[in-house]
Amino acid sequence: TTHALQEEEMMEDPNDEAYYYAVRIWCVSNDCYEHIHKTCVWDGNIQLYSYKSVDQCKALCSSREECVAFEYGVDHGSDEPALYEDDCRLQDSDEVSNCDGAKYNIDLYTQVDCTPTHEPTPEPTEPTVAPTTSNPTVVPASSQRPTRAPTLQPSALPTLQPSPIPTPQPSPVPTPQPSPVPTLQPSTVPTLQPTTLPTLLPTSPPTATPTMTVSGQIVMSGLDPNAVTDSGL
Repeated sequence: TTHALQEEEMMEDPNDEAYYYAVRIWCVSNDCYEHIHKTCVWDGNIQLYSYKSVDQCKALCSSREECVAFEYGVDHGSDEPALYEDDCRLQDSDEVSNCDGAKYNIDLYTQVDCTPTHEPTPEPTEPTVAPTTSNPTVVPASSQRPTRAPTLQPSALPTLQPSPIPTPQPSPVPTPQPSPVPTLQPSTVPTLQPTTLPTLLPTSPPTATPTMTVSGQIVMSGLDPNAVTDSGL
């Protein structure tokens, strides 16, 4: 039999006289018992034994499947005791509401679960330092390695199908109103200084050989500038 003091605290009885409410845990085989001073049970009697020690009473209770607690007779100075010292009464209930053990010279012992965990968690989760205070994720991601620097203000409407090849260096000042139909094959060498007033309805299809200005002369792209004559333009 193993004896271990679990906790002890000051309580007050119904007569406002201070006394110690000591809770102790004993183990008998795989059953443990919580000792509650000056407490009893209503309408749970199974059988009464006389001249039994506390350990003998625990063994008797553990041997009965229906037994979940037992009352034990102690001297609390009552004038109307229900049990005498060393009496043991097995109980099939541990309901203690409105039962004054001091009045009836009774302490109560109730069974508690003390079976140790055979396989504790090998890698328990460390507590969150700053947990989410509002709108937590309903279905958390399955990632085993969460980000160390999560976004402080995540998007309210994230992309449903993000790009499989995201931009390695995104723009520090993104377009506030991006095109609803972006170019499928954007230019690999975009214009360094694009026009601030682009054509609202550009030509479709565009000119295959557009003109450009070289040294003040307008020429056709792909032609020799010296071949351009007044009659040719």
